[in-house]
Order: sequence, then structure tokens, then C-alpha cells
Amino acid sequence: MNAVLKTHSPESPTGLDVAGGPEDKFPNTMFEEVMRPAIEAGVPITVHAGEQAKGPDFKEAPPSFIRDAIERLGARRIGHGLSLMAGDEALWDLIREKNICIECCPPSNAILGYVPMGKHPLKYFLDTGVKATLNTDDPLMFDVDSVRSIFVKHGRDLGLTPEDVIKMASNGIDAAFVSEFKRELLREKLKRRLR
Repeated sequence: MNAVLKTHSPESPTGLDVAGGPEDKFPNTMFEEVMRPAIEAGVPITVHAGEQAKGPDFKEAPPSFIRDAIERLGARRIGHGLSLMAGDEALWDLIREKNICIECCPPSNAILGYVPMGKHPLKYFLDTGVKATLNTDDPLMFDVDSVRSIFVKHGRDLGLTPEDVIKMASNGIDAAFVSEFKRELLREKLKRRLR
């Protein structure tokens, strides 16, 4: 934690990720006290939450874990967020209101047996105005070498369109833990590629 606090600044942010499991035995709120200094210092935080359960009830990783990650740990991004599909409308509203990004990792979710590739909610998130991105999770563990390779291999199964790819790239820039100067450079780079 000391290294994060020493290296973080608005001009050169250092992000912090909370991940692990199983979520029902080790909820992310267990780390609230140890993360308090980073939260207070404004360190950007992502938390894997609402991942390690199957629908429709998601009892092993309920939507409340996502809410806790946002409200108690200050998460700006949520890793996976599958239990959003449990239908907690107030949580959906909170995610939209706070502009929280959902980092979707379909290959790992499918390999671990939480949701089949063809039923992954990434497309639904995008279509309903939730900021979402396509991510690798742990590339070595899930034999995924890049986000591009996921799109090439699974884009059709996920129902993704070229417009979705642009939206996800833009979402990724908006949610990146970078300085505002760097964010503007990334936006300009994306605009040039789309011309």
C-alpha cells in the first residue's frame, strides 16, 4: 500500500485492483480498512465483484458485492459484474450515475463455468447504456493473448458489432487510470483511427 501511495498522483495515477475469491467467503469489504488510505488519497480502484456465481440468483456473489465495491471501496471499475443480471435496478442506476465501467472477461467467465460465451451479458450492458469493455482477465491462465483475439475468436458468439468495438474502445479510454492529458491523447488517437 505504501508503494501505491508514494507513486500515485493525478498526473501519473497508480491504480489498485482487488481480486480473489471465493467471493462469498472473502467479500471485498474485508479489505476496506487496509484500503482506506488509498481510498482517501483518491487512488483509482477496480474491484472484481459479482463474478463467482451463476444466475439466476447469483447467491455466491450477489449484486450487493458490486454495490459494496462502489460505495465502500470507491471502485471506479468493476471486474466482471455478472450478478448485475440478477435485476437490482437501483444498482444499475448507481452504475450509470457514477459512470462505473464493467470490465467484461468472457473467456474466463466461460472457462470457469459462470456463464457460457453465447450468454455473456457484455452486449446487453452496452445496449442498455452501461459503460463496458472487453478484457482478457488473466491472459496466461485463460490462454488469451489480447482483447483483439477475443473479438476475432468470440465476437460473433458475443453478438458484438463493429460499432460495439468502437464503443468499448471509447469506454476504455474514459475508464482508464491515466491523467486527463493522456486521456485526451488517447481520444485523439481513436478519432484518427476512425477517419
